Amino acid sequence: MISIRWAPRLPGRRPGGRRGVRAPAWQFGFGLRAGAGGMALTVGLTAIAAAGPRIERIEPDTAAPGERVAVSGAGFGGTPGTVLLSGLRITPEDWAEQAIAFRVPADGVTGPLQVRSAAGTVSEAASLTVDHPLAPDQFAPMGLAIADTGLPGAAFLVETDGTHLYGVTGFETLVTYALREDGPHALRSRFYLNQRVGDIRVRGGYLYCVGDHGLLVFRCADLQAGRWDPVAAIAGAAFMGVDIGPDPAGEHGGVLLALSEYAPRHGTDLLRVLFYRFEDETLERLGVFTRTVAAGERQFAVALDPQNRKAYVSGWSSLLGADRYLLELDTGDLAAPVLNHREETGSVLISDMEARGALLWTGVAVTGGEVFRSYTLHAGEEPLEQSRSIISGFGWSRVNRLTILDDQVTVGCSWFGARPDLFLFTTYGTGTTPAATHSTVDWAFDIAGHAEKTATRDGRVFVADEWGGFLTLDYRADGGAAEFLRAPDYRQIRAGAMTEGLQVRADRIYVAGRGAGVWSVDRSDLADEAQWRSVAWDWDREKPQPHPVSGLCVRDTPEGRLIAAMGHEKTMAWGSQIIGLLYRETESGIELMAESESITVAGTMNPTIGVAWMEPDLVFMATRRDGFRAYVVDPDAPSIRWHRDCRETGFGGDVFGAANVAIGFEPYTDGEDRYLVVGSASGLLSGIPALNVFRIAYPEGAPDRGNPDAPVVVTHAVGLNCTVGRTVHRLHVSPSGLVAIATGQGVAVFHVE
Repeated sequence: MISIRWAPRLPGRRPGGRRGVRAPAWQFGFGLRAGAGGMALTVGLTAIAAAGPRIERIEPDTAAPGERVAVSGAGFGGTPGTVLLSGLRITPEDWAEQAIAFRVPADGVTGPLQVRSAAGTVSEAASLTVDHPLAPDQFAPMGLAIADTGLPGAAFLVETDGTHLYGVTGFETLVTYALREDGPHALRSRFYLNQRVGDIRVRGGYLYCVGDHGLLVFRCADLQAGRWDPVAAIAGAAFMGVDIGPDPAGEHGGVLLALSEYAPRHGTDLLRVLFYRFEDETLERLGVFTRTVAAGERQFAVALDPQNRKAYVSGWSSLLGADRYLLELDTGDLAAPVLNHREETGSVLISDMEARGALLWTGVAVTGGEVFRSYTLHAGEEPLEQSRSIISGFGWSRVNRLTILDDQVTVGCSWFGARPDLFLFTTYGTGTTPAATHSTVDWAFDIAGHAEKTATRDGRVFVADEWGGFLTLDYRADGGAAEFLRAPDYRQIRAGAMTEGLQVRADRIYVAGRGAGVWSVDRSDLADEAQWRSVAWDWDREKPQPHPVSGLCVRDTPEGRLIAAMGHEKTMAWGSQIIGLLYRETESGIELMAESESITVAGTMNPTIGVAWMEPDLVFMATRRDGFRAYVVDPDAPSIRWHRDCRETGFGGDVFGAANVAIGFEPYTDGEDRYLVVGSASGLLSGIPALNVFRIAYPEGAPDRGNPDAPVVVTHAVGLNCTVGRTVHRLHVSPSGLVAIATGQGVAVFHVE
């Protein structure tokens, strides 16, 4: 059995030192003392006896779920209290003045262990490690330790409390930004969450994060201050959805949590919806709804009814079947929830849910025009009933998410295959048409916002955009036609933009971004966004800037540091047109100097990372099934244009094609000889190697700005036969000729001779 340890460093956990030994308490005091010389002031610290429970020993200090743990110490009291493990309340099996025993619950998490007496006093924290079995097919996180990160990936989820933005990038990194009215939002924290995240919610000053290993709860104030210790956590299940709200019955204080388990746990055929209470920064398990399912069944979104003890969870019975559903659970008895109603939704998957009053709004995943639908909620045994749909243009199986901002406005977004992708509609109302629509840089994964009436707007929304990162828009909904309002740069957070390629220099790292264009960061401090440089946004141009960029290279020249990049159309997808781009980096940013004419190359729907500055004025770029082509650059009279020998077709036509598309390459020099080592995606039946070496020759000298039409001769030198049928995703060539490649089947190192 493979084991992992969930170790989120909750507050009170002591790295190193003696486990469970309580430090003495101290009392500060002062007084007057008579002496031969008169009166003297005395000041000091006096040790006093510690009150309340004290942990002295834990045996064992590493345990699996279900294993019995003994805690010895003093001051526990004669009346049983509780044990707190990473903020989760546990009822002990045995309790005495100096000894407690409990079993590690299935949802226990490595972290601080505390004893809370019946009188409410809490011991200082010791530490207990909980080993959870990792299923053979489960994604294994890197080390299960929360750590600071540098450059995250594409924006995925977003939440706001009105003063800060909380977002997940690359599925695993949580960022917090302070919102600013003008200019860029200010980074407050960024760290790796140690699990792929399914959803986040911000309620009452806490952020709740669920994913494929469990639940983490953070104080928003901590995230804003750059601290990322969770206050509570549970493990042992993969959750796709979470919802939080007060108890409609008023029986429980704090808030109720509903957690939607995504897939049956390994070795079982059970799917669950779990219910907890969160109060005083501790979690109390209340109950669970469990049912037997087939192996392919999945659960997704979950929502709590704010007026009745009910909960809703969506799912599908099979991946490709028209057997989606929405379950209505009766949680009148939270210890034993029961199914009240199953709403068959056919081919429509409920991908997101949020309730307000007696209304449940849902985002749907379905091919066609429907994007959102609402349901009216009822008390007692009467089930929910569909009441309204919002219709937009046709889309292919898009996934829609939404946020109810207030009684007037609900906003939604659509990811995958449809424009527009932002929607504003009335929360309570009639009609099937959105009140306003808008398009982002690409496709919107998630949307959040808040109503905030000012002289210029009625509220703000924040979008997690696949290409462009986190975007900010204002909206108007009253006093005329509703509309989204876009600032020229969306107040964009580029760190959330999708990255296609990097080039590392001695002082800076250069990023090829799908939506953010070319940007760079200080290599010594990636998180210092004040040192980032980027291309200014200009959406008023006929060809909006910045271009989506999939590959770049950097060269220091007498004209300054120049960047050559492969750009693409500003469209939802890469499109078939590619553009050569020439930039200059300055102390304050990156400016576009020139762009080539666009050229249509078959098979460029997917990006490439291959860009190499072979000679002072000559740049090569991979063009997939077309092989690779060359550009001549002239920084004096800024221009970048196709070399005459590859205007009609790329180099390597005898090697590359539909069954073997060039992805990336790196140059290699051996004396006077110049080579390009090219990696490609080789079809299984093509019989063509995916790693090839080409010799580059210049019979009349290398083309440059003075002689741009000097010929370029490209000949195929050798192919590596063991790469047939593989894809070379990344490669690196050292000055000595060592070639390292990464493929879907592993990594390898070769030498060019």
